[in-house]
Amino acid sequence: STRLSEHQLIMGDTRAPLRRLLELIAKERRPEVVIVLGTCPVEVIYDDFEPVVLAVSQETGIPMIALRTHGLSLTTQIACQDWLYATLAGFEAPDAGIERKGVNLVGLPAGVAVEPTRILGELGIPVNGVYPNQKEFAHWRRIGLAERSFMVDRTTLPRLGAELEQHGQRVDEVPLPIGLYHTERFY
Repeated sequence: STRLSEHQLIMGDTRAPLRRLLELIAKERRPEVVIVLGTCPVEVIYDDFEPVVLAVSQETGIPMIALRTHGLSLTTQIACQDWLYATLAGFEAPDAGIERKGVNLVGLPAGVAVEPTRILGELGIPVNGVYPNQKEFAHWRRIGLAERSFMVDRTTLPRLGAELEQHGQRVDEVPLPIGLYHTERFY
């Protein structure tokens, strides 16, 4: 948190505290990625904080993303999640030149994903990842390395689906494999 004061907000003096905070985070923590969330006061003054985030990212070599997450526009939680997932999927894997293999499972709850992951593995089809259940940034950077993605209810994550297609993947919509009929259709 930049902990902007009322005076800083009124005067529009928001960039220096943000820059200082991002530089400290980069120096002290060296995170894999930084996501900067804008808030309502920053949006009220329409602070253009994205250029600061981009500049510090370029200077430090740490990926940094700016997201306007204020409550002043009507945006659903799933739309914000879709933006986040698509953004994370947009990062190239460090080993992007390797041969694509396996599949991604998208939209399966963690408990439901266990059986399909095991069965696909037994069939010789490696599961690259189960998304959005992957918590590590390194896993998200590898989402583009699968040959194909199977997505439950693609309409809820349209940006992520489009990003996967940008990676050259075929994205197939599948039902949630609960119950005999839907499980049979899933496989």
